[in-house]
Amino acid sequence: MPDHQEENTFVHLTVDEQKRLDELSYSWAKEDKSFFSGSPKLSVFDLKLLLLHFVPLKSLIQQLAHQTHSNTSDNTDAGSSFTANSTLAADTSLTAAHSLPTALVELQALEHQLAQSHGANSQLEQQLQQLQLQLNEQLRKNIMLEDAVQSVTAKLQQLEQQYLQAQLALTKANQAQNNLVQNILRQDLSLSADLGLNASGGAEPSSTDLISTVAVMSQLDSVKRLWDLLKDRCEQQNRAASQAEAQLLATALGWHNHNWQQKPYQLFEPTTGQSFDFNQQQRAAFSQPIGETVKAVVLPGIRDHAGRLLKKALVITTP
Repeated sequence: MPDHQEENTFVHLTVDEQKRLDELSYSWAKEDKSFFSGSPKLSVFDLKLLLLHFVPLKSLIQQLAHQTHSNTSDNTDAGSSFTANSTLAADTSLTAAHSLPTALVELQALEHQLAQSHGANSQLEQQLQQLQLQLNEQLRKNIMLEDAVQSVTAKLQQLEQQYLQAQLALTKANQAQNNLVQNILRQDLSLSADLGLNASGGAEPSSTDLISTVAVMSQLDSVKRLWDLLKDRCEQQNRAASQAEAQLLATALGWHNHNWQQKPYQLFEPTTGQSFDFNQQQRAAFSQPIGETVKAVVLPGIRDHAGRLLKKALVITTP
C-alpha cells in the first residue's frame, strides 16, 4: 500500500471509503494511467473521493492553478530549475491534467443521466400511485360484488327452500285431494259404479285404484256423465250439491284439463241475486217455474275457454 495512507485519512470517511481511497492512492503511486483515461474502473464516486480527500491530487491542482495565473515568460529556464524529482512530478501532473477534463465531462454526463433517472422514477412513482388507487377501487368493487353475490345466493337458497316447501305442500294437497276423491267414491259405491269404477268399501285404495280413477274421470265424457248424475241426485233429493260432490266435479275437470296446454274447460257459478239467464242457466226440477232472480246455485255449470256451454248452471229462482 502507498505511504499516502496517513495523508488520506479523513475524520468523515467510512471504512469502505478509506479502503477505496487507499486503493486509488496505490494506483496513483504505480502510475496506472488506465484509472484516469475514461476506464470504467474509475467511477464518479472515485473521482469525488480523490478530489476531496487525496492530498497529492489536491496539491497538483493547486500547482496547475498557480502556473495558469503566473506571469512566467521564460520557458527555456524552467527545465533547468527543477530537480529530477520535479521533472517526474511535472510528467505526472501533465497526465492528470489531460485526464481530469475527461473525468469531469463524464461526471457531468452521469449527473445528467442521474437527473433523468430521478425524473423517470418520479413518473413511475406517480403511475404506481394511480395504479394502487385503481387497485384499491377495484378491490372495493369486488368486495361489494362478493357481498351482492352472497346476498343473492342467500335469497336464492331461501327461494329454493320455499319452492321445496311449496312442492311438498302441493304434493300433500294432491295426495289429500286424491284421497278425498277415492274416499268419496268408496263411500258412494252407487256413484262409483255409475261412473264405471270398481271402488271397494272395505280395503284401503291402492295406487292402482288411483290410476284407474284418474284415467276414467279425466275423460270429458266421464265429466259430463258425473255432472248428469249429480244433477239427478240433487233434483231427486231437492238439495244443492254437497261440498264433496262439488269437489269431485272440480277435481275431475282439473284432471281433464291436464291434457291441454291451456285449460279449455272451467266451472262457472252464477251470483245469487242476479237476473236469471236462460242461455246460461236452467231451473232445477224442484225450483218454482217462475221467477227472474237467481236464489241459489244447485250445481255449477261447465264451459270452455271461449265461453261455449257444455252444461248450464243448475239454479233455483225466485220471483
